[in-house]
Amino acid sequence: MTNVRTATDPIVILGKRGVHDQAVRKAMLEVDRAHFAPPEDALLAPEDLPISVSEGHSLIAPGALAVLLEALSIVSGSKVLIVGAGTGYVAAVAARIAADV
Repeated sequence: MTNVRTATDPIVILGKRGVHDQAVRKAMLEVDRAHFAPPEDALLAPEDLPISVSEGHSLIAPGALAVLLEALSIVSGSKVLIVGAGTGYVAAVAARIAADV
């Protein structure tokens, strides 16, 4: 049995985006984006693309979120304020890294 990684595999997505921070990678793997997507779009959750959630609003692509979180250099003791949390996806991932979100 071979372990073939596909373009929708989170490890492949994070690698292509150049994300190396282990805390960010771990947090991204722990949060299932499908729980934050509209039910009719849940199958798109693994894709590295934004998902429309309402008129003019979208669920951020996982690769883009990982790059953003890595750039913020959040550490385990950090306090993070997320304004305009929308679906809660960003807050859920950040909460896996920071002490307070």
